[in-house]
Amino acid sequence: KNAAMRPPAQETAFAKTRGELQAKALQEATANAQSAQSALITLNNMERLSQSGQLYSGPFAMTLAGANNFLNSVGLLSKEQTRILANSEIYDKNAKDLVMQDLGGKLGAQISDADRKFVEARVPQITTSVQARTELLNKLDEIQRNKINYYRKMNTHANKYGNLNDFDFSEQY
Repeated sequence: KNAAMRPPAQETAFAKTRGELQAKALQEATANAQSAQSALITLNNMERLSQSGQLYSGPFAMTLAGANNFLNSVGLLSKEQTRILANSEIYDKNAKDLVMQDLGGKLGAQISDADRKFVEARVPQITTSVQARTELLNKLDEIQRNKINYYRKMNTHANKYGNLNDFDFSEQY
């Protein structure tokens, strides 16, 4: 090519940087969608447990779980109460796993023990109201599905146009 037809170096550098940033945005959306798919499985398990009616509820739910844990350890818990205790512990573990998975994506793989304890202490213990628990699970489900949809829109745009120049990044999940 002759010199008059070549784009200025600044335009070439801008296009290259813009392309790299767009590729990184698509990579992040892909990772978020993959994480969201995993979160949806956990949320589905939590929803199933919540709908089973086999979780502790009420203002003393966590106290009851602790007391029944002790009774179970000495063999003084009925089969029905043992099942409710197990379901409550599974639900609690799923809630903590969900938060840690989300934080792991934001903070990287290295989460300190102090950070983990801080998060676990603040995991919403939605045990006083079945309705509140259901609403929370529904909202979390919606958030995860929006992450997947955002990725799909971005990926479709990138495949169609070969770039994300006109993609609407303001449409957040």
